[in-house]
Amino acid sequence: MGSRSSYRSPSRDSLRIDARRTLACHAAAVSTTSDLALLSSLGAQLEDIGNRITEMAERYGATPDSALATELYGAERGVVGARRSLERARSYLDG
Repeated sequence: MGSRSSYRSPSRDSLRIDARRTLACHAAAVSTTSDLALLSSLGAQLEDIGNRITEMAERYGATPDSALATELYGAERGVVGARRSLERARSYLDG
């Protein structure tokens, strides 16, 4: 009979703590203030892009081009996901 491995993958929380420790070690060499501002700016731009995509999708939603609206809504979901990722990255820097 084979033996079972006792390895357990790290939890999401422990990975988050490790990431924060790593960032803290590198924070002295990096200006987090400018990075926070950049992440905030990128998030605002993505929000604007998402809103513009949604407006366009809504215009095509009730037309024979509803397939276009479907693709646009998919793109909007991708933009929302990207914005959330930036917000999480910002929270790592912000502590």
